[in-house]
Amino acid sequence: MGRVPPRRPPPSPPRARQARFRSRGRGRATHRSIRRPESRSSPDHPFRRRIRGLRRPQRRPEPAPAPADHPSSPANSVTRPFHRPRSTRSERPHRHGDDPRRTMTEQTSAMAATSSDRVRRLREGLVWAAGRPGAAPDLHEAELPPFLEALDAHRLDGRFLRRCAAEPDAFPAEFTAAVAERFAGVQAGVRSQSEVAASVSARLSRDTGHPPIVLKGSTLWQITGDPYTMRRSGDIDFVGADPEATVEAVTAEDYRRHGPVDILDEYAELRSEAGRIIEVHSYYEIPRLPAERDRRRYSPAANPGGWRQELRLSGHRWEYAHLDRHRARTADPPALVLRPEAAIFVNAAHMFGDYVRTPFVWPKGTIKLDEVATVCDLADHSAFDRGLFLRLLHELDGHDVIAFVRALALDLLGRDPLPGLPDTGSDWRLRERAFPVDLWWDGVDGYLVDLGWHPEQLLIRDEQVSAETVLYGLHVNALDATAPDRELRFSALDGSAAAVEHAVFRTEKGAAFSVAGTVVRHPWGLSIEVALPPAPTGCMSAISLNFGDYRYEGFYTPEDDDYRWDDYSLFNPDANGADSGAFRRAGRDTFSFTLPWDALGVSKDAAAAALPLLLGVRHQRLRWGPMRAGAVIPLRISV
Repeated sequence: MGRVPPRRPPPSPPRARQARFRSRGRGRATHRSIRRPESRSSPDHPFRRRIRGLRRPQRRPEPAPAPADHPSSPANSVTRPFHRPRSTRSERPHRHGDDPRRTMTEQTSAMAATSSDRVRRLREGLVWAAGRPGAAPDLHEAELPPFLEALDAHRLDGRFLRRCAAEPDAFPAEFTAAVAERFAGVQAGVRSQSEVAASVSARLSRDTGHPPIVLKGSTLWQITGDPYTMRRSGDIDFVGADPEATVEAVTAEDYRRHGPVDILDEYAELRSEAGRIIEVHSYYEIPRLPAERDRRRYSPAANPGGWRQELRLSGHRWEYAHLDRHRARTADPPALVLRPEAAIFVNAAHMFGDYVRTPFVWPKGTIKLDEVATVCDLADHSAFDRGLFLRLLHELDGHDVIAFVRALALDLLGRDPLPGLPDTGSDWRLRERAFPVDLWWDGVDGYLVDLGWHPEQLLIRDEQVSAETVLYGLHVNALDATAPDRELRFSALDGSAAAVEHAVFRTEKGAAFSVAGTVVRHPWGLSIEVALPPAPTGCMSAISLNFGDYRYEGFYTPEDDDYRWDDYSLFNPDANGADSGAFRRAGRDTFSFTLPWDALGVSKDAAAAALPLLLGVRHQRLRWGPMRAGAVIPLRISV
């Protein structure tokens, strides 16, 4: 497909100054091979920052070297192959990978024909490691390396080793040793993080009398003392009585501020020279779905054409003063973590945030299975107080997130961690598995759409499932961009004859909104330009390009002539040649993207491809306030 052009912003239009770039350097963009999901560019890597559920995404930090005690460090890497001793017929039946009577061609063909069986076996291994009753799965030798990666993605190393201690013949000894070697690094990292947290807590207790609270992470280990419950975590999450005082205490531990400050619940992010991350929160959000029970209101099938979707997420702000009343009971010094009842809500809200913002599921680990198992363990703990839990359920209005985690536990682990709860209005969601997702994918005032319930895809995505297949759950607009260097125009919500047929939108009363765009196919990739009405005073214009595993988002504030954009791609982010600009032209706010094939997940040798795209645009009040108007347009671009 030719060479990628020099990496530069699109040319400025006449009499319109290009907004200054905040997120990208200069230089040339070159083709790079697309990395596998298990590479260090994967979202599973501890320093590949993920967008938090129900939070304005932060700018992606620059890659940092892993600490020496981290499992991703070369000192703790496991590279040797795994060899399961060949079984005899008396022990177990032959499989495709170890039957000596099969030729290599026959074995390869058989494995290709059963790729869905491979994914099924990997999922069975994950739920077994997480504690689901039943026999260990019989994995092929070739499936052990991806299973090792999947265990890490789901933070299940400790649980796997505990299960293997009870069933020592479940997996080859060499494989178990590899997991144990990696888990030793995880344990060292958790203890190191705990030392930092204790030091920050001691400083704040001395200076302010209000020690911070640590969310998620090592909570279960701190409560139970069970080393098998330690889990890899890329950061420490603090909620402090005084966020700025908490930041000062963290900086005393040789951490430095990184990125924007005070965006929704995330007050600040700090990083150490070793690459460790601490996030300081001013509160914690417990999300809520609308009370609407008519599932047609969420259904794409029932809403073709221009779909005005007024249903949106809301939430309860769980602030320090309330959280502080639910610390785990310990002697001096005060515990840093929450009691089991409160910790369940934190974990459930975090999982729901990961789910609702992911209309296109990740290759693996959209939901971390360890978090589901942790909720079960917290509910089983001897200190769990059912009466206190029910009071919190009412105070936090946490019915939706609890219904969600119960559905996950039932369908994935075969058990209900919280049986017999009174029906408080959300049990119908549990019975019908009615959990919509947000088409914008950031979980902030988006568009709730029911794409069906497929919990197994949250563990490991089927090999044949792509963003395009998910997109067919919506009404899709087809664009043919196969002709090179031809400008393909589209529009929406403007009443023109060229307008695309299907869009999901919302506008405040009296707010006018329309979208116009162009797509041009070049030998090196695509250029996309999208224009919308000028952002009113006190608002910014925003855009989201969601191609599935490759995602981009930009925010343009005309009042300050300021533009920041972020690459949230799962593979090779910030290094795939993508570039973007924003400017005011002909009275409209215009975004321009230059996307080489590497930035779209398209092989440069591919003759043709169909790119799924959820194109989102909106006007949003400054400081990440509510949406004033916006739309999401499902597109299928033939290239």
